[in-house]
Amino acid sequence: MMKYLVQPTKIGVTGMNLESHVNSLNAKHAEIEEIIAREEHRPCPDTMRLAQLKKQKLRLKEEMARLRH
Repeated sequence: MMKYLVQPTKIGVTGMNLESHVNSLNAKHAEIEEIIAREEHRPCPDTMRLAQLKKQKLRLKEEMARLRH
């Protein structure tokens, strides 16, 4: 299971430009979305895992929205 810890990004992303950072967050968001879909299609989905994954996905979405504005 992949875990992502999303930390608020300071203005001026160090080490990479804003666009590549948003693209990276977008890729992680899509990956988590796929993991959620697979988990939901299991005969007995792990609801705790699903809740954690959905929270991570929401944090990524919020971070991307914050960076775009």
